[in-house]
Amino acid sequence: MRHRRRRRRRGGRLRERTKTVPVQREEVRVEREPITEANRDAGTAGSDLTADEHEVSLHEDEVVVDKQIVLKERVLMENTSAPRSARSRRVLKDRPT
Repeated sequence: MRHRRRRRRRGGRLRERTKTVPVQREEVRVEREPITEANRDAGTAGSDLTADEHEVSLHEDEVVVDKQIVLKERVLMENTSAPRSARSRRVLKDRPT
């Protein structure tokens, strides 16, 4: 039996993907309301306001794009012997898209 050399070629296709990702951010809204006799007690409750600046930290979603290689399928290659007349010199097969 003659030994033949066999080659295995491996390649890949590049596909671009687009995804819509919802993002949100915090916002500050300042509301002013007049003090009346009905809400005077609620309006004066709490800590005293001063003329100092007041700072609030706001947060926002940030989109991070990343990719990773994951195992998707396993392909087994089998050596078989066929009668000489049934052998083909070259076999081409299209991959499904």
